[in-house]
Amino acid sequence: MKQAFANVWNVSQKHKVSMRIAAYIFALGKVATATRARGSY
Repeated sequence: MKQAFANVWNVSQKHKVSMRIAAYIFALGKVATATRARGSY
């Protein structure tokens, strides 16, 4: 839980956005990484 907060906090500071938007950015980044790793269908 602490690591998740720290990740979102860092994204929030980097992009100068709210914590809510930072959580979306972080989550979409994880999805994009996983999609690239698995490749296209």
